[in-house]
Amino acid sequence: MIKGFIFDLDGVITETAELHYLAWKEQMSLYGIDFTREINTKLKGLSRIETLEGILDAYKIDKFSEKEKKTIAENKNNIYLKKLKKNLSSKDILPGIEKLIINLKDRKIKLAVASSSTNAPLILKKIGLYDYFDYIVNPKKILNGKPFPDIYLKACEGLNLKPSECIGLEDAILGVEGLNKAKIKSIAITHGEKAEWKKANFVVKCTNELILDELLNMS
Repeated sequence: MIKGFIFDLDGVITETAELHYLAWKEQMSLYGIDFTREINTKLKGLSRIETLEGILDAYKIDKFSEKEKKTIAENKNNIYLKKLKKNLSSKDILPGIEKLIINLKDRKIKLAVASSSTNAPLILKKIGLYDYFDYIVNPKKILNGKPFPDIYLKACEGLNLKPSECIGLEDAILGVEGLNKAKIKSIAITHGEKAEWKKANFVVKCTNELILDELLNMS
């Protein structure tokens, strides 16, 4: 019996990917790097430091110390937070997600967020969904990021549920792989992207195709 749902944040509940991209582009331009959308897409789902490492690797740059990398990542986050506070609101909840969350709570199903973003609590408050969630994983306390299963197992622990009692929603292949490794039933939201989605237990093109009874029948 399914007792918990574990949500990724960006691309599942809301979409701040554009704000992330613009913040990275602004920050990296200070170092003469023209950060493109193509490379940005390839780094989807990674943590802040992992994204920076990916950018530097893509442009074959190896001139920053670990301390400098940390500063660059923090500066990017400050730019992102300014954009987020100015632009994000309940209108940015993806189609059908608020209804799905309300229906899940009506059925006494526990909800968790397992996102690589350390800003998840702030984002959920900005869009008015924070109080629906029973547990939000702090990615700073996760040793191995996606596609490792650590963050999803931590979400199960936070909900006091077994992985077999949970369903996870992701919009990135790395996330689906992590859910599979955690032995959690995986739902992929593709947003029309061409990728190897057959690893997921259930696939939809967009969030408004998430029908609760169909999802629960996965079990």
